[in-house]
Amino acid sequence: MPKIATSITRGLATILATPALVAAVPVVIMIEWLVLLAFGFQGQFTILGATFAIPPISTFADWWLASNLFSSVGAKGPGAALAPITGITAFLVVHAALQAIVTTLAVERMRTGSVSIWSIRRGIHVWPVTLAIAVVNLGVLIAAFFVQILGGGISPKRSAPRGCPGRTTSRSPCSTRSRRSPSCWRRCPAA
Repeated sequence: MPKIATSITRGLATILATPALVAAVPVVIMIEWLVLLAFGFQGQFTILGATFAIPPISTFADWWLASNLFSSVGAKGPGAALAPITGITAFLVVHAALQAIVTTLAVERMRTGSVSIWSIRRGIHVWPVTLAIAVVNLGVLIAAFFVQILGGGISPKRSAPRGCPGRTTSRSPCSTRSRRSPSCWRRCPAA
């Protein structure tokens, strides 16, 4: 495998050597922003920077956009769930197509030195795979939300420093009697 600096240099050279890709990114983001404004988007423009991001980031952005655009406060029944699900499905399909086309264009440019219509055909064949990856990432995102609701988290639970009253050890220098000492105040959180 090449070094990371070599990989980044080759990727940057490939993208910069393809002016259509360089020009297409801001144009696609601007078109997406205008379409979202037509649907009533009132959020930050910076979330659209995830349009060409890798799937965990773009999937989260798709979920965020769909939940803010298509969910109505106080709505009940199947329609309240159907609109955001339809919205996130549409976002996933469009972003998967964009990722498939950009990836195949970049790979063909790197392999052959030029871009042809065959990269679009390859993008159509790669599109179901990128869509499947986005759907799997959406499932992982939903599972992470459920785990978070149940009290789980990524970081380990912080415990009190060794020898503090919150810790259940027999060798606690900060016993009830010595909590008044300044050395215990510095080391142990308030009990």
